[in-house]
Amino acid sequence: MECQEAIDRYFDTSSTMRVDYKEGEPCIELFIYGALDLESSRRLQNLLIWIVSNQPGHTCLIVNLAGVDYISSTGVGALT
Repeated sequence: MECQEAIDRYFDTSSTMRVDYKEGEPCIELFIYGALDLESSRRLQNLLIWIVSNQPGHTCLIVNLAGVDYISSTGVGALT
């Protein structure tokens, strides 16, 4: 499964958050848009775990939160 497939799997149309990505050497950058709330934080955490586990060869992961308009304490927890 590729990154876009994983994003589509974890973030369907019912999600309050949208995720885009840019893949390069050596990083993958995720662009997060919308609300990082209780529901979307679980999805984001699962996506981050999937990326770290399934994308060998990348030595860094950047999570760009510039498009986030709300973040709950569980959202902060998902990032840590």
